Amino acid sequence: MSERSTVDFPAVRSINLPPEILTAICVYLDINSLMSIGDALDIIPLVVALLCLRLHNIVITEFRCPPTFLQTLKDHDAVIGGSVSLRLLYAEQPNHWSPNNLDIFVGCENAGSLKQNIVNAGFQIRSTEGVDNPSTTCHIHAIQTFENSHVNLRLVIARTPSATTSIFDTFSTITMNFVTIDGLFCAYPSLTLSRSAIVNPRYRINTVETPKNVQCHLCKYRDRGISFVSCESLHALQGPCIKDIRHLHDDHVMWVLFDQLQPLTNQNICWKLGGPPCNSNSHIIVPYVRDLSLISSSLIRRCS
Repeated sequence: MSERSTVDFPAVRSINLPPEILTAICVYLDINSLMSIGDALDIIPLVVALLCLRLHNIVITEFRCPPTFLQTLKDHDAVIGGSVSLRLLYAEQPNHWSPNNLDIFVGCENAGSLKQNIVNAGFQIRSTEGVDNPSTTCHIHAIQTFENSHVNLRLVIARTPSATTSIFDTFSTITMNFVTIDGLFCAYPSLTLSRSAIVNPRYRINTVETPKNVQCHLCKYRDRGISFVSCESLHALQGPCIKDIRHLHDDHVMWVLFDQLQPLTNQNICWKLGGPPCNSNSHIIVPYVRDLSLISSSLIRRCS
């Protein structure tokens, strides 16, 4: 068995367990259980330290990124999405899969500088998937794939300055999460923590068959134990409907701040999954993602 790093915190003295034993137990707990226990035992700082350790182990140890890589992403207002953010939400064990790629989302204004930092970190550009490719969507400008001798890194470049607009263009709710050096965000915690998801309806509107790249996405996550369900299942969990307008700070999202003095993001995004209403197939609800910070700045410019 490989050695595990342990986290020692003063708060752990309030319970009669050595920190290494508590750390070993926590690998079997998902984010919801960790935060509940942390709140009940007044050891939230320890729980946060454990989550930071998980993030470090994945990005720095497994993906062999430089120790300063997470800070570099923060400096470029970039976030980590995809399977890496999902791994932080779930228990480390038992887990039969590891992220295949490191998915990074960045806004258009910071993309050039971040690409240079990725190259400087030892990655080489392997491919670029532009806006004319049918697998890209309206808020994704391009997807660039990098590789080093160990792993692949995918840089998802948004059409807007906000990195997170592209998160809501992903194939399903299971990947509508992101993490930074300052914390963790989950858009659909009631679904995600029950290992369930809804396929993003925008990929089924005016489509007779599910696109091949969406089929691959569904197969990959089904193999990882994810069930794809209907909107009614979300209602049963008292979650929002696909017709509801959502935003990054509504009552249905989950935030876990690693640093209480630092906001996880200054971005202000709203979205609607859309698609056929769950109680009728007569009207299609148009999906959208909007960067409200752009709207606000536009209004400020008009008034000045």
